[in-house]
Amino acid sequence: MGTRSRTGRGALYIVWGNRADSVLRRSTTSLKNVHPELPIEIGMKENNDGLMCKANMFDLSPFAYS
Repeated sequence: MGTRSRTGRGALYIVWGNRADSVLRRSTTSLKNVHPELPIEIGMKENNDGLMCKANMFDLSPFAYS
């Protein structure tokens, strides 16, 4: 994803595994109700990726940051 152009605003959810599927669904539905203009990106990580991958979270985002 490192070569993708980063533009605009949006919401990025980082998900490890699938234990929180219902919570993720509820949260994205709520976000769409409050901010329907925001795109939503869900970054999936494997459970065995470990917490060190948090250091690379910006690389998962297609959105601009400053």
